[in-house]
Amino acid sequence: VSVGGWRPLTGGGRAALGRGRVAGAYFRSGASRLLPPSKGSWLVVDASENAVRTGQTCAADLKALAERGVRIYSVANLHAKVFVVGTKAFVGSANVSRNSANNLIEALVVTSDRTLVADAKGFVTGLCLDELGQARLKRLPEIYRPPKLCRGGATPQRPKHATGPPPPPPRPPP
Repeated sequence: VSVGGWRPLTGGGRAALGRGRVAGAYFRSGASRLLPPSKGSWLVVDASENAVRTGQTCAADLKALAERGVRIYSVANLHAKVFVVGTKAFVGSANVSRNSANNLIEALVVTSDRTLVADAKGFVTGLCLDELGQARLKRLPEIYRPPKLCRGGATPQRPKHATGPPPPPPRPPP
């Protein structure tokens, strides 16, 4: 288990997903640059009108990826975060957003076990039922609204363990 889930996904700073299968619940503004899938990749997001209208999914980023040869699929109410790239699968809490990458404490399980990687790929592929065509990709930006985030004070600070190993588990009571 990796704390600070973005490091394994981006290779420690190289934001390059490569060709893969990805299911990511939220694909916010700037996500196509944060974790750019390559041509031939399959991306599953919640691109429902509600998700786009509330800014959970950025239509312009989806359109940009589609223009680069990424196949985009939509599943309403998607909450999964599964990334399959080559011989590895990454499953965790990280949304594809700058907030997730820069501010939140995320966890990620990374595996190269062939059976688990195949299962993860099958899971993502099984979600690929509603491909976004050019007409929908053209219409979605018209309804997009930036998210309204409550910022009740200062920007949260990541605990020191967020970039290193997690803290030790609590000791059982005597």
